Amino acid sequence: MNEWSHSFKAAFCKHYRCPPEAYRRKAFLKALYWRAWFLLPLLRLLPRRYFILDHALIDEVGDARSWTDFNSAISNYVRSNMLRSGFLRRVGKLRVSCNRLKRMARKFFRERASAHSAAPKAAPAARS
Repeated sequence: MNEWSHSFKAAFCKHYRCPPEAYRRKAFLKALYWRAWFLLPLLRLLPRRYFILDHALIDEVGDARSWTDFNSAISNYVRSNMLRSGFLRRVGKLRVSCNRLKRMARKFFRERASAHSAAPKAAPAARS
């Protein structure tokens, strides 16, 4: 019941009408905290390795085919981010937002979840 019919990446590309090759960049930009958007031109000046954790998360959730896989990727990211975070990541929020990714996943896979919850339930067996 937790399994999705397709990966997060496939759902993202279908929803945003982008080719799979554009997934990583587009998902990264969509998942950034709003504060980072104001600094987007300056973010290009940061070393590429600054966003290595964020890109790894985007790749890992992209492969997720269930809520279990998705939440495991988020948990790994949160732990890694806590260990390696600096001022810009912690206070400046110059990183990917897990909540934004979760909102996207709920939007993409809501139809399937609501279809399961709306399925008619069997009537209880009659007692004799």
